[in-house]
Amino acid sequence: MRLLPPACDRGRITARAVAAAAAAALDNMDPAVSAAAAAALCAVLARRLPAPTLARQPAEPVLTPLLFIADRRLRPDARTGDGADTSLISSLFHTVRGTALIALLAVIAQPGWTFRQLALSALPVAALFLVYAALIPRTTTGLRFVPSVLDLDEAIGPLSNRVMAILATVLAVQIIGFGVPRTSFVLLAMLLGLAKAFTWHFTIQTAQQTSWILAPAIGTFGILASSDPFIQLSELDAVSPVIASLLALTQIVYMLPRSAKGRPTLWALALISLGPYVAYTIAMRNARSMALHSLEHPIEVLIRNAQADFSQMLERQSKTYEDAVNEYQRRYEVEPPPGFEAWYEFAVANQSPIIDEFDTIYKSVSPFWKLSGKEVVQIMNDAQDTADIDLWLCSFSGKTAETHCIHPRRNADRHVSDLMNRLLGDLRGVLPDVKFLVNHLDEPRVLIPRLTHPNPSAKQWFTVTDLSERPTWNAITKYCPSHVQQGEKGKTSSQTEPKTEDLPLITNLSAALDLCQHPEYANMHGLFQGPPSFRLIEGRVPVLSTGAPSTMSDILIPSPAYVLEDEFLYNATFDVPWPQKANHLYWTGSTTGAPCREQASHFRALSWQPRDAALGARLVFDLDGNGISGRFHKLLASRSLVLKQTLLREWHDDRLAPWLHYVPVSVGMAELPEVVRWLVETERGRAAASELGRAGAEWAARAVREVDVKLYVWRLVLELARLVDEGRGALAVVGESD
Repeated sequence: MRLLPPACDRGRITARAVAAAAAAALDNMDPAVSAAAAAALCAVLARRLPAPTLARQPAEPVLTPLLFIADRRLRPDARTGDGADTSLISSLFHTVRGTALIALLAVIAQPGWTFRQLALSALPVAALFLVYAALIPRTTTGLRFVPSVLDLDEAIGPLSNRVMAILATVLAVQIIGFGVPRTSFVLLAMLLGLAKAFTWHFTIQTAQQTSWILAPAIGTFGILASSDPFIQLSELDAVSPVIASLLALTQIVYMLPRSAKGRPTLWALALISLGPYVAYTIAMRNARSMALHSLEHPIEVLIRNAQADFSQMLERQSKTYEDAVNEYQRRYEVEPPPGFEAWYEFAVANQSPIIDEFDTIYKSVSPFWKLSGKEVVQIMNDAQDTADIDLWLCSFSGKTAETHCIHPRRNADRHVSDLMNRLLGDLRGVLPDVKFLVNHLDEPRVLIPRLTHPNPSAKQWFTVTDLSERPTWNAITKYCPSHVQQGEKGKTSSQTEPKTEDLPLITNLSAALDLCQHPEYANMHGLFQGPPSFRLIEGRVPVLSTGAPSTMSDILIPSPAYVLEDEFLYNATFDVPWPQKANHLYWTGSTTGAPCREQASHFRALSWQPRDAALGARLVFDLDGNGISGRFHKLLASRSLVLKQTLLREWHDDRLAPWLHYVPVSVGMAELPEVVRWLVETERGRAAASELGRAGAEWAARAVREVDVKLYVWRLVLELARLVDEGRGALAVVGESD
């Protein structure tokens, strides 16, 4: 016989004692109380499940006073609760006015509802009222328009069969129309069904022993107690559901008979709403205290460093044509392309503050210098002839300064030719003829194998893989250098980077954008999880795209949206002076890319907003869509401060400084609450936000003008002309070794 140590014996005795105490507590609890507790828990669970089928019904709390009226009409002699309660309790929970007041507060406390949602929820709420009223036992013939269910146990069986038949029919229609749902979707739907079924089961048990007025009160508590304070827009939105849920819980408690055993134990349900709110409060307090280790906020250090670095960069810009040529040769170890002098003279004539900072063009074009001009032209022709590659072949005529684009099956080139004609149409005889490929899709395209020589004898220069609606992370990061370690820094500032403690502010933008250093990005951006269209070209194919992540090699061109599309152009008429802007962070947008029905129950979708609505806020948020955000230049030109989250490189990266012209936001956004708090709630933060908003707008008016876009495209065309020159041999590339 094996003897257990005394500690194990004591542990078993303790466990048995706890179990016995719990069993005794349940035995001593009135069945109505235990059923009410179980119903409330299931109602909260049903609301917290991330299921897409759970629609918002902000009018549901109104059921309680309506059912109170119906109960008094059908059972005039019945009373809920206990007459021994105080007059205040009685007036709040046992009168029409009191229950109506609580219902009104419960409706108002629900964050994010709209009058449209309120009106649409009236129909299901009315139907639910008829169901509840039909179940009330009657002692009079009042409310004759409401049917009566004499025996619920007898009626529930046939009703369940009908519900199952309807659900099976709906499921069949969904499978036929949308395909077989994912396993996760089915599991969530089953969990939701179980939660709702148990909610009804325990609610019926409670109502049969007390009153059906408790049923909507339990539902109201479930709605309010399931509110997540971490996703609310303000402190008021976070605390209001907590207060209203406590009122709803109090209503449940005092609607039960005072003599019911265990009624006080229902107050433990308050932890369901108080717990998350306390956690939210602690998290916000910790975030606010992160910056209190020094008198200077880390953001202030980043702003000061950015100002110093940017001033030095502007001072370094070439002042003469000879300086510009020498700087070009120093950076890239090659002569500038033919036509560079005319470009320089135009830049000076148009007071461009940027002369030398065009590394984005070099980094985009230089990987293709390893090929001769003939090889580049051959690859472009082969790519254009590849089925379903979705590329435009565009031809720019130096003589007429006109661009024409062709596609095997499409007619509209998404304004690429319009952009080129608008920017370069007045340069007849100035630029050479050039052909180039343009990406039709929003998503980037080109991945170049690293540390490999192009093989002219190979029969295939490139491969095309369709990864649409499939994970792309492994494909686009497979050539990351094995020696790169997470957290390794890229280009550093000349200033000392601030210590940000646990506040993950972006102190090095190039490192933050480097996918190779951040494997956690794989599940944090839609481009990597299942983009709607992603045809990956693996090989040295020169394709122009509007944006690309760090591991991809698309040649970057400004988006036509920045120049041609009215929706994305800044109009000062619709802007608002800084003092009149709302002191908060604003973002609005529509879901793009893959269908996300599962998000419907989590995010509060509002109606379409005016396209300039963001300009009414001091802080505006901008993030990637399927590709780059076309709103960025518009927001930058406004008097608002842009908070920018992106993983895509763009044409303007060399001329915009984070923490000077905009605030960079990490992909995880862990720092965002503290950044917004400091910029909105503190005096120094508000002053910094105003200054950064002004600096961004002024710089956009100096260096992100249409003429600056023209200068970039002009210089890019010069580089492309040299790239496709069939008389050019292969060139060495600065910064690459084989």
